[in-house]
Amino acid sequence: MIMGISLTCIRNHKHVVSGGKDIPSIVTDILKNGASLAIISRNSCKAIYDRALYYFKAVNPKTGEKESIIKMVRYDEVVNETKTKHFKRIRSWSKFDYADMILFDDELRNDVVKKELGIGFQQCSSQEGLTWEIYLKGIEHWRRTR
Repeated sequence: MIMGISLTCIRNHKHVVSGGKDIPSIVTDILKNGASLAIISRNSCKAIYDRALYYFKAVNPKTGEKESIIKMVRYDEVVNETKTKHFKRIRSWSKFDYADMILFDDELRNDVVKKELGIGFQQCSSQEGLTWEIYLKGIEHWRRTR
């Protein structure tokens, strides 16, 4: 399974970068359950995203130690392309079926991955980012509809 998280919750306002408070727990849970983590963003600022994820830490379930989230990302898709292109590329590398993927994103228009590819989609708040509750809701919906 591949979990894609769109990191539009990361903002760079005068070099202050913030992320959703539940992201570290979500990353740990994704990996604990054997899924691969993909970071997906239609953005040309890959270096900024990767640097931010270097400073955000989560517990790596394999070691029990806190590590930079970027080190736990399997698919780092921060490219100025559509989300469908991101997922097509991930599928070519991973060989996972689209039905085994889910995207958490704050923009409803990105549900195109569900319509065109059959990828699970869960919208999250653009203000709060991805919360634990929204994450669980998305996983439950994905399980019911596969």
